[in-house]
Amino acid sequence: MIAKAYLCLATVVLCSALCAQDDPEPPQPVDQIGEYFAKLDADKDGKVTVDEVHATAEAQAGAEATTLAKLTSFGSYLVDHVIADQDDDGLVTEMELRQYISDLNAKTRRLRVSRKDFAVLEKEYLDAYIAESLNVYDKDKDGYLSRTEALANKEINEAGWVELDIDGDGRLGGEEYKHVYRGLVRAAYSLEESPSDINPRYVPANVKQEFAGLDTNGDGEATLAEVEFVSKNANSAKQYWWGAFVRFLAMDTTGDSKVLLTEYFLFSEDVPPAAKHKLFPDDKAAAMDLIWADLDTDKDAAVSKDEYAALPLDTSKFDDIDKDKNNKLSKDEVWNALMAMFATTYEYVDDGSGKTVEDPDPRTGKELFALYTKVGRSWTVKYTTTIEGMEPIVQYTKTEVLEAGPTWAKIRITTLNADKQRTPAKPLESRIEFKSGEAGERDNIAKITEETIKVEAGEFECSVVSVQSDGEKTTMWISKKYPQLTIKLSISGVAGTDAELVEFVE
Repeated sequence: MIAKAYLCLATVVLCSALCAQDDPEPPQPVDQIGEYFAKLDADKDGKVTVDEVHATAEAQAGAEATTLAKLTSFGSYLVDHVIADQDDDGLVTEMELRQYISDLNAKTRRLRVSRKDFAVLEKEYLDAYIAESLNVYDKDKDGYLSRTEALANKEINEAGWVELDIDGDGRLGGEEYKHVYRGLVRAAYSLEESPSDINPRYVPANVKQEFAGLDTNGDGEATLAEVEFVSKNANSAKQYWWGAFVRFLAMDTTGDSKVLLTEYFLFSEDVPPAAKHKLFPDDKAAAMDLIWADLDTDKDAAVSKDEYAALPLDTSKFDDIDKDKNNKLSKDEVWNALMAMFATTYEYVDDGSGKTVEDPDPRTGKELFALYTKVGRSWTVKYTTTIEGMEPIVQYTKTEVLEAGPTWAKIRITTLNADKQRTPAKPLESRIEFKSGEAGERDNIAKITEETIKVEAGEFECSVVSVQSDGEKTTMWISKKYPQLTIKLSISGVAGTDAELVEFVE
């Protein structure tokens, strides 16, 4: 099955000793991430390759481990590697590793696995794992594992076999196993994929049955007409059809006004609110054409109170939707109200023609990275980690802007000990590109508010993001003026972490 990612990182980050017992120098916190990177970077060139990851993973498994055990170890390390490799050059720098671990700890979004990342996982790990599994367990050498052969692998039990044998033909082949692996990656991360990546043969039977309920003529395509027929037979209310139409738009990823089985499968796999279905400007236009035609009965390009009262959006009140208080509703006001109703289900992704509904921040990449645009600007953050039975670990990081261009900046990050003295870790210098990436998906129980707080560095207006998951609560105070600047951070759980901005030089 898919290797347990992060195990190696968690062990290093949470369980390393604070310092050598016999060191005559004053005790200083260990730069655990730096040590972990040094362990991976065998040739000390400042970059970790896939081959170096492979060597580290095999050493971790031990010389006596089987080839499959070594591959399993490699799989867990490789997942970390491809996600940490932000620029997709196949190499991971220490800065990229630190950012990856920071994102991992923050838990405010699902980490992204790109199409290229998955291709690396498939080529470097999955193909080798499948081949070795067949080599060990495929006794009749027919290229498949029967139920008996698969159960000889002690990692697979009866319940596991049922999950693996998706098509129910009593045997497991490489492509079927890849489909299962893809599903596990999809469940854990935000996986970049399209319907063409899915083999219809391996779509589960229950999903095929659901799809057949929409594909009324059984031709393998659920058209808009078929979906409308099914919807109106289920519920004749116009509002119900509006919701079904928006759902159809989200399922139709290719925009060809029909939904294939593989599109429906991917739609069913994205379970909101953990993974929201995406809607785009074309979807908005199509949805509003339909809804507006029903609402604006007098065709005056506005919806009055009486018109809205005849076909209200669920429990949304006219006065709440009428944001400009002109006693009539515009298309944008109705759309915003619709998206607010479906806030846990859909994510509106704007292509640049207007503001997004979920994240109404139209700032450019440079504005979002304003923190890095001034040479000489610096800021220092204090981190305190508490682990039961251990003394608190205190360290500081100081970030300085060394150079700045129209679309980039060069920064230096220095790690300081509890006395604000430099640690043995070499300061890191890196280049940042001012590119506004895809908005991160927030956890299903994230709460976002605003607050002005005072910290040692001063007073700041902040956006506050709170997330509770798996027994941990994370709260971040992020500067509204500089969206890349964390003012305060609090993570409670088995290992508690607090961070606070203690110095900011404008």
